[in-house]
Amino acid sequence: MCPQVLQALTRKFDLSDDVHLEDIAARVPQQCTGADAYGLCADAWMHALRRTIAACKSDGRGDANDDLGDADVVVRQSDFVAATSNMVPSLTLADLDRYDALKAQYSSSGGGPQASKGAAKPQQAEQAVATAPPPLDVKGKGLQLPARRKAAPAESNESASAMFL
Repeated sequence: MCPQVLQALTRKFDLSDDVHLEDIAARVPQQCTGADAYGLCADAWMHALRRTIAACKSDGRGDANDDLGDADVVVRQSDFVAATSNMVPSLTLADLDRYDALKAQYSSSGGGPQASKGAAKPQQAEQAVATAPPPLDVKGKGLQLPARRKAAPAESNESASAMFL
């Protein structure tokens, strides 16, 4: 992962001087997505928040019903280390290999099965569809898209506009 992504995601964080985004980016597995990076940063901030709350309570500055006043949440390198140790990437290495194969297939032919001059033959199109891997959801099952519902026709303009008043 590139440190610029982490820098963009943490632009509103109060980072400690000991935070090195390059080191954190090197700790992140290669199969992590942008959403995983966002989750990593959110987990690091939550770790820093819990540490700040614990420090305020030990100093006697807050109880269960009190806001913590002027306490600043400063994210440290140790917060990122803790967050990376609990991180589970969304993709597997097999997913990355499959995406690389698709990228190679479509970039080598200049844009896919139908990029050649003239229309692709139906056999070629069917073969491309048959060899393409199915999309996966988080649990590894094929995506289940809901059936498209047809919109009920509006009875009149007055009744449709009355719904929004």
